[in-house]
Amino acid sequence: MLLLRVSLLFGSVLLATALDLKAAVITNAAVIDLSNVTITDDGSGGKLILGFNSTAVPITPFTPVVGDTLVISVSFANSARLKIINGPNTVDSVGPDYFESLTFYYEGSGGHSTSTTSVVFNGLNGNLTNPNPGSSSIGILAQSIANEFTDSFISFTGLTMTTTISSLPNSGSQTYSQFGLFGGRAGGYEILSDAPAVPEPTSMACWATGALLLNWGRKNRNRKASRLSPLASRLKPKA
Repeated sequence: MLLLRVSLLFGSVLLATALDLKAAVITNAAVIDLSNVTITDDGSGGKLILGFNSTAVPITPFTPVVGDTLVISVSFANSARLKIINGPNTVDSVGPDYFESLTFYYEGSGGHSTSTTSVVFNGLNGNLTNPNPGSSSIGILAQSIANEFTDSFISFTGLTMTTTISSLPNSGSQTYSQFGLFGGRAGGYEILSDAPAVPEPTSMACWATGALLLNWGRKNRNRKASRLSPLASRLKPKA
């Protein structure tokens, strides 16, 4: 009887632990400042974009377990738009002939494995040839897009990624509180702006001068009209 009670108690503890570690959907949002990234040559005719710690921002902390789903909504500060240009893959011996990639990460140790299953772009321009360019990542806890997803370029003002965690170094015991743009490789990257254009100082000066001249012309016509009114009344034929 005692052994039965111990077994039931042990089973209850295991069940409670399993329920506590049940996979969950973890949502977050981040605003990344692209002015902090570096774009350099990759030495093989393409470009590298590097962010890492310079782009890391605070997010709502979470402690994931294997099987959790990460959903992150990323937007770019200052109305920025990121352009990714297709390029030849002259580096990897195995893989697509052309490639593009971009990886976002959560600060922490290595030993992770994830798979991004859904990517939705905001303000998308260009030619997206793969509607779901999500990719797998090994090492840091990351969410990635990769391989061949455009035959020319795409540009966007943000994106939402959904990613499943397949392995963790410390499942259920490591907390993550920083998120940033890790890096990527492509034919090219450009940082554009969707902010409204500000008139040049010379244009503003011309506009102001034109407004003054127009106003002066109206006042001058009014003065002439007021001076001519008495004269017109004197020249008016008498009945």
